Amino acid sequence: MRLSVQYCSEELQKTVLIKALDMLPIRNKNWSNGTSIASVPHQVIGNASLNSIDRPNEDEWKIALFASVVVSLRPKIVLHNKKQILEMFINTLLGKGDSMIKEVASQALGSMINKCPVEVDHAMLGVLTLDQAIHSVLEESLLKIVGNHVPQDPSEMTSNNAWSAELGDIHDDIGVQIQAVTAVAWIGKGLAMRGHGKISDVAMLLLNILRSSSSVCAMSSQNNNCKIDMDEIRNEKYLLAQAAADGLGIIMKDSKTSLNKDCYACIRPLYKQRFFTSMIPILALAIRESGASPSRYMLYCALAHLISEAPHIALLAEAEKVIPYILEGILVLSNDTVNKGHLQSFLLALSGIIVDENYGRALVAEHVSTIISRLVVVVNYPYSMIVRETALQCLGAMVTLPYTRIFPMRGQVLKAVSKALDDRKRSVRKEAVRCHHVW
Repeated sequence: MRLSVQYCSEELQKTVLIKALDMLPIRNKNWSNGTSIASVPHQVIGNASLNSIDRPNEDEWKIALFASVVVSLRPKIVLHNKKQILEMFINTLLGKGDSMIKEVASQALGSMINKCPVEVDHAMLGVLTLDQAIHSVLEESLLKIVGNHVPQDPSEMTSNNAWSAELGDIHDDIGVQIQAVTAVAWIGKGLAMRGHGKISDVAMLLLNILRSSSSVCAMSSQNNNCKIDMDEIRNEKYLLAQAAADGLGIIMKDSKTSLNKDCYACIRPLYKQRFFTSMIPILALAIRESGASPSRYMLYCALAHLISEAPHIALLAEAEKVIPYILEGILVLSNDTVNKGHLQSFLLALSGIIVDENYGRALVAEHVSTIISRLVVVVNYPYSMIVRETALQCLGAMVTLPYTRIFPMRGQVLKAVSKALDDRKRSVRKEAVRCHHVW
């Protein structure tokens, strides 16, 4: 459906949209006068829990099909009753339906925000402006589900309208909160691509969720005599923090299914560079302030998402600030058995800086001892062949640095590479032979 609608002309897309609206299972005759479709049970904030919409499977897939149409519409196509459509997608992604349906609904929300007009003709019934759509989706729905407050102390605020996250009641449905965080990330992606200022608030929300995972330890020390299962809370906090870290990856990563040039997304040039450059100082400060708290690990996972999708030019521009955190990230993740891809992201970023003759090598020369100390550890990383191979490639590239810088580390490198010569994977052994030869 996405591909079919993409190749339609503007007039054909209008026709498809009308047919898709008629197909919706919860469309009713009151849509024309602006009546909300949210007559079904919705998320109740506070002590109440989510009463999910128990639709038949066929109806859920109809909504997913409609979402696929919305994702591929041209920006000039006017969506009437937009508030009701937004509510329908929110109800769908927070329900108990298929995960694929929830993902498509989240993407549709991001697409609608991305293509929403800044100003509208008041004669158009049910058409929202961008600010109205943002308020309806975020402030009235998703942010309440995640749990939020606005700090009263101005020193706690990062911007005039900053949102900070204070995770909701521990008895809330963690699955609903995770899905809400994912939807917020897709909306943030839509805002970032069009260069809207609210992306900074969305980013701070995700960052504060990452920080909040450290509050579990404080809770644990204060609730030793309570009947609350702190292990379960830690697990829930970790899952929510992981969703926030992945959310930053959603904002940075190119999507093949929505919010791209083929889907007529509004894309401002260099949006990735701007988002990456603005997030690095904030994330670096959060890492420094985290100390040895549990949130430190998730902050490095978030940094790996940013670095892996950042344009090479933007990475080099921030290399002086980023290199110390890349090296510490390699150390923190060197024993991680789950998120092997994050360790690989750090190594690839380091490799890109090492091989840059104009600027990168001069910076790397200042950190030779630390870089080699980190690389010789992950050369024998047992959980990923690609990580071991990439670490050997980085060590091989280090020989291009001044001889006086690298010679003191020669014995340490050869000792580590000698062990890799007996690796169980042939590609790693071949890379170890090359590295051993150049050293």
